[in-house]
Amino acid sequence: MIFAVLDYISYRFRRGAYSDERIQAEGGSLATKENYPHPERFRPGDIVFLHTADSFLSWTVMYYTSSVWSHTATVTTDGNIVDATTGGVFEHPLDDYLSMAGATSWLRPSPMK
Repeated sequence: MIFAVLDYISYRFRRGAYSDERIQAEGGSLATKENYPHPERFRPGDIVFLHTADSFLSWTVMYYTSSVWSHTATVTTDGNIVDATTGGVFEHPLDDYLSMAGATSWLRPSPMK
């Protein structure tokens, strides 16, 4: 239990396995319009790996899977993202991720291009 608490503290302060450097080493980029100036380059069926920095549920997934990625989403034929959450399955523009507070979301496009 103490290890989980210490890991959660690292997550909240973005240190160690959850640091910006580690996420970048895993191929991630902060979800901002500057880092993804051409979202139209995402093709239908592309898988996007996600890291959300301010979610207890996301941390739980990352902790139990030993990953910096909490979940994935899929790009649709019209350039939207299909994302399954605890609230249901949602389809919304990729721009929604790029317009959020960039410090809370990281993206990694699928390497299978």
